[in-house]
Amino acid sequence: MEPREFYIEDRLERYRTTAPCNLGESGIRNLTYGELLRRLEISSEELNAISLEDSPNRGDAVLREEIAKLYPGIRPEEVLTTTGTGEALYILFQLLCDRGSSVSYFSPAFQALYEIPKLCGARL
Repeated sequence: MEPREFYIEDRLERYRTTAPCNLGESGIRNLTYGELLRRLEISSEELNAISLEDSPNRGDAVLREEIAKLYPGIRPEEVLTTTGTGEALYILFQLLCDRGSSVSYFSPAFQALYEIPKLCGARL
């Protein structure tokens, strides 16, 4: 089964540059290199010295430690961070849904809340 087109993405893309206030996405508007340097208040040399590295699959250890502190009895090894809602929902439904599982959701809803379970073979 192929996933349907995610309508929210099209809408966000369509209105990204014209909306006076965009609360619907987690990205940023396009920046020039110069604007980035001004906003960060660092020099070009400082920016060029920053190492861009891949993160561990389970997420940054310090972040997981801080999250675990918020939940008594949870250890950092039990915390998994994701790169967004879509990834988190995909993992959740892969773990909880078997083919034929029943999934309930409110409508209207974030499209991934019903498209991902359908891809897993769940009944809505």
